Amino acid sequence: MGARCSAPVSVYAEWASDEMLRVLVQDGAPGLPLRYAHSEYGEVGRGLLLVRRCAFGWGVCQHGSGPGKAVWFTLVG
Repeated sequence: MGARCSAPVSVYAEWASDEMLRVLVQDGAPGLPLRYAHSEYGEVGRGLLLVRRCAFGWGVCQHGSGPGKAVWFTLVG
């Protein structure tokens, strides 16, 4: 099983244009997100894979001097 985040997670979304949604998922947990190997029927380990395959663009950034980070992505409809 992949790691689970025990820190609270915040999700923000805004329309960047009529057809583009920008989403930011942020937490205060240390470390950057990692891709984990997943089993065919597993319930974890696919988050970054889904973001990478579905998003128009995406990235990860650390914020401030603390341990937190944010994953951002844009979806085009």
